[in-house]
Amino acid sequence: MSFGLNGGRMRRLVDSFRYAAFSVSDKSMSVDGKFIPSKEMRQQQMQQVYENFMKRLYCNRSWSMWLTFCEVLNLANIILQIYFTNQFLGGQFLKIGHEIFYKGLEPSVDVLDVVFPKVAKCTFHKYGPSGSIQSHDAMCIMALNIINDKIYTFLWFWFLFLLIASILGTAWRLVTYCLHARSHQFNETVFSMSCPGRLNPWDVVTVTKHCSYTDWLFLYYVSKNMDGIVFRELLIGLAEELDKRNPLTRKYGENETMIKKE
Repeated sequence: MSFGLNGGRMRRLVDSFRYAAFSVSDKSMSVDGKFIPSKEMRQQQMQQVYENFMKRLYCNRSWSMWLTFCEVLNLANIILQIYFTNQFLGGQFLKIGHEIFYKGLEPSVDVLDVVFPKVAKCTFHKYGPSGSIQSHDAMCIMALNIINDKIYTFLWFWFLFLLIASILGTAWRLVTYCLHARSHQFNETVFSMSCPGRLNPWDVVTVTKHCSYTDWLFLYYVSKNMDGIVFRELLIGLAEELDKRNPLTRKYGENETMIKKE
């Protein structure tokens, strides 16, 4: 979804560096149909990324808002589906999982018979000898409910999984929004997990300090979809570009750390 909401910019960026980690030659080459750029071409692509990122800094906020809105909408959709399904089954849907967990192992208890009875009393109408309609009590076998109870049991656990995943996703979005500009340690941890390998903490601080949430989120998704070596080089380049604009940023940060250590 994030690839589409940002106008395809992330997809183009990631695709252009898909095999850039293998750029060890002065000439571009093709291996099994895979294009590997030369070192010079890779550097040119990096420079374009630096320039584009700096131009769009603070100016491209809409797609992260739409992404967050879609995630909240997804959570609301799951909750509404659970609510309407429960209403459709007469308030019994929410009890299915609870009954299975606590009573499902008892062989004498069929926990779904209340919601989906397999045998029920019914009234059977037929014509009598005189041609009038006669009513007879009968026991009806409701074979379709054998399938229905399996379907709704699966739906209960499926909705539970989707609900938990949606809540965790929304909570993660809230955490990243609150901490991306407040915690340098959080940024170091997040980018280290997304991009295994040693990152210079001051490169992370220098870049994230100047990022809006949209820019931070864009950089986070790039780190998850780009080779670690290439992303490390990208992060260093962005930090250097920002240092040129704010030459005191890194020096101040390093002095601040030294004071804290003392």
